[in-house]
Amino acid sequence: MAFDSYQLNAIENNSKSLVITAGAGSGKTTTMIGRVLRAINHPAITKQLSDKTPIEHLKPEQIQVVSFTNVAADTFKEKLSILSSGAADKVNVSTLDKFAIKIIQHIYPNAKCDLDENEIAKSLYYELNHITSL
Repeated sequence: MAFDSYQLNAIENNSKSLVITAGAGSGKTTTMIGRVLRAINHPAITKQLSDKTPIEHLKPEQIQVVSFTNVAADTFKEKLSILSSGAADKVNVSTLDKFAIKIIQHIYPNAKCDLDENEIAKSLYYELNHITSL
């Protein structure tokens, strides 16, 4: 797996979280996979990193990847499994709405939600756009 300089910059970024925005087919999924492989110190990525890049040591189950669509989440899971030779199969990958539901259920285990996942996703998308435009 080869990365361009923009992808390597994102992969080597030391932020705990990173939002990657780019057009379709630009390599967002591949870049995110590179960040996960770096975090779990997988040899498929570590040999491509700068000598100055600290290598993280997270367990796959400590990582949460969030996407907007089921297709993107499924594609991410498939590619990650293949490129990590199954080492990262325990990475948590979900859509934004499913992730929000998990958080709500964790905080309020007995709560019932009348909204379906599409309505939650629309609300979250609206709120995220509002927050980022401030």
